[in-house]
Amino acid sequence: MPSLVLVPQDRQDEVGQLCHSLQIVSRRDLDGTVTTVIRAMLTSACDEPVGSSELASKLRINRVTVIHHLQRLERAGIVQKRERKYMLAPQGFGEFVKKMHEETEQMFEQAQMLAQKIDEEYFPAISSGEKNDTFQRLDSQPPNKSKKRISKVGENKRKR
Repeated sequence: MPSLVLVPQDRQDEVGQLCHSLQIVSRRDLDGTVTTVIRAMLTSACDEPVGSSELASKLRINRVTVIHHLQRLERAGIVQKRERKYMLAPQGFGEFVKKMHEETEQMFEQAQMLAQKIDEEYFPAISSGEKNDTFQRLDSQPPNKSKKRISKVGENKRKR
């Protein structure tokens, strides 16, 4: 059974920063429990799987909370479940970030194509590069330099 040791202090900021930048830490995780779980797994679950009970005991965190975070990490692809134990995914964080970047690019490409289709259907003048009539009329009118007085609420009642 692997012994659990926390990541050295000088590396904690890097782990925490990565977790925050990848939005692994949720708004509800006020004490950074998911980061603590990842730090423990970095030193104990790279080569051999570790159980949720063992992590909870060593970290002095509720087992249900540990399982919750392990499941979130598993869905994200950072952790893999082997039988009833967990270990970090063998590709490491670099490959995870690379895959996330590729998926994000694909998502934006799809969004751009959808936006273009919507523009072509609902804004044909914009998609063809022409200005529509409303924009042409506004562009051809000189700016209004007269200052109209805006009546205050109740001003009309006083004049009666």
